[in-house]
Amino acid sequence: MRAEIPASKEQPFPPTDVAGLQQLFRPTIERYRKQRKIASLIGFCAIFVVFGSITLLILCATLLPKHGSIAVFAGFIMVIAVVSAIFSQTVIPRLICPACAKTLDKDLGHYCPECGSNKIQAPEALEWSQLRNLSKTELVEKMKLTQPHCKTCGGSFELPRGGGRTRRGAIRRYKVRFCTHCGLQLDQEGF
Repeated sequence: MRAEIPASKEQPFPPTDVAGLQQLFRPTIERYRKQRKIASLIGFCAIFVVFGSITLLILCATLLPKHGSIAVFAGFIMVIAVVSAIFSQTVIPRLICPACAKTLDKDLGHYCPECGSNKIQAPEALEWSQLRNLSKTELVEKMKLTQPHCKTCGGSFELPRGGGRTRRGAIRRYKVRFCTHCGLQLDQEGF
C-alpha cells in the first residue's frame, strides 16, 4: 500500500502563476478525459463487432457458401470497426505542460508526477546472484527498485517501452498530478 500523498513543499512557481497555468491547462485535461472515455468505448465496441463479423464470416462460409455478399458486408463492417478504433486513439490530445512545454505522458523528469517532490530515485541494476536466494516478498520489493520511484510518496513509475502512451497500446500505470519536468501542479485529481 502506498502512503497518503503529501502536498508538495517544493513548488517552484508562485501561487498566482500556478492558478493561471492550471486554468490554462484545464480545458486540455477535460478534453483528454472525454476523448479517453470515448476511445475506450469505441475500442470496446470494436472488439465485439470484430468477433461478431468473424462469426458471421464463419457462418456464411459453412452454411451459406453461395451468399458471398454477406461475407463481403461482414468484412467491410469489421474493417470500419478497426479503423474507427485506431482513429479514436489518435484524436486524444497530447498532454503538454503549459509552463515548460514538455510532454507529460512520455518520459519521467526530476519531479514526481504524483506528489511533485523532486526526490525521484533512479532504478537500480540488479544481478541474478542478488535475486537467487530471496523469498517472493523480498523479490517483489527488489523488483520495485528496478523502476524509478519517489522517496516521498513511495510511487513506482513503470514506464512502458516507448513512453507513456504509445500506438502499441501500452499505458502508464500512475496518475499525473504534477509536471515531471518542472514540478508545476497541473491537476488535483490526476489523469
